[in-house]
Amino acid sequence: MASFLTAVVVHASDFDRPADVPGPICFKCRKRDQRVVDIATAESGLIVSRRLTCGTEGQISKWRGTFWDLSHKP
Repeated sequence: MASFLTAVVVHASDFDRPADVPGPICFKCRKRDQRVVDIATAESGLIVSRRLTCGTEGQISKWRGTFWDLSHKP
């Protein structure tokens, strides 16, 4: 679970990544096809993740300034 959450933060905060790079793989439905999680950053600063197929969804707060926050990388 921790590796999934950190992958979500890395994906959401890496503003320099190409748009066609897929998001992290859902930890809940690993054996299904098309298991990439949809990720967005809300205006409030929360990272919101959602996977409609299996119902996995979540929010991550207090991610700014962590080791995995790539929004201010050199």
